[in-house]
Amino acid sequence: MLDRLLVRNFGPFTTCDWRPCRGLNVVIGLNDTGKSFLLKLAFATLRSLYDHALAKPARPWSELLAGRLESTFSLQLRGGLGDLVLRGSAEPLHVDLTVAGTNTYFSFGRDTTKRVLHASDPVASEPPAVTFIPAKEAVTWRHAIREGRRRHGLVEFDDTYLEVGEDLLDKPGRGPLAGPMHAALKHLGDQYDGEVVQADDDFVLRRNGTRLAMGHVAEGIKKLFMLQQLIANRHIAKGSVLLLDEPEANLHPQAVVALSRALLELEAGGVQVLLATHSYFLLKALEIAARAAQRDVSVVSLERAAPGISLRLDNLRDGMPPNPIVTQALELYEADMHLRLGASDVASS
Repeated sequence: MLDRLLVRNFGPFTTCDWRPCRGLNVVIGLNDTGKSFLLKLAFATLRSLYDHALAKPARPWSELLAGRLESTFSLQLRGGLGDLVLRGSAEPLHVDLTVAGTNTYFSFGRDTTKRVLHASDPVASEPPAVTFIPAKEAVTWRHAIREGRRRHGLVEFDDTYLEVGEDLLDKPGRGPLAGPMHAALKHLGDQYDGEVVQADDDFVLRRNGTRLAMGHVAEGIKKLFMLQQLIANRHIAKGSVLLLDEPEANLHPQAVVALSRALLELEAGGVQVLLATHSYFLLKALEIAARAAQRDVSVVSLERAAPGISLRLDNLRDGMPPNPIVTQALELYEADMHLRLGASDVASS
């Protein structure tokens, strides 16, 4: 599990000290406050540690880390890894992380291109498996990305889309899932009619005796299926870390609530969940569940504060913290009530 992520001079952050809880963690904030940056950094570091533990023959962690940072942040890099350093800072980027009780660090400056020269040597451990689900579905996009790169060298999507797309192709594990994992699958599957099945290098939706190619299936269904498939094939399992960037994208509010229930089941099944969201429905559903069961759901609020981004930590078990998502919902409600009351006054006169 990720116990701590302390960054200095990274992306939009001067300093950010994030200590995720072992269960469900939600990152919120206005656009351009660094939510995706934070999740991608957590993914790149965790996945590089996992790759390092499995590498045969052994390879330096700094080498694997550099490759992961480059592929994960490919759209943000023009001159090399140094582009990840806080713009205008004369100080280097520095990251300290604690994973399963083990401390690791790395650092580099703005002139860095492809090599991380300052990094600790990770001690022998068993870092968690980690899965990153990006904001757009990867069921059909992976074909376009793969073909675009093969023919034209296009890089409109970073490698998180390619990687999760390939992970989807792994066959489901043997034997049925039980307990929280089974419950999570049911919450997701109940949101659409039919069954998605694998057909060679692709998937199809079987419904009422027909087979629909995934290109003809709604993106929201594909988003739900991605999470289902990764649970079924055990990429998401007890002891693993799941990162989701705006999982509510293209989902109806009813499906968003079902998603919240699935995520809570995953947390109950021993999965550490880190997600970024703009959804009032997702945040409110998690808050109600946290208050009802008195369970910890950590909320990290990112806010612009000179010279960088500030971080505030709250717990949904204690109620909804003040945040722009709720503020905007209240403003719309008040505007609606103003119109309704104004109309009533006109009618009564």
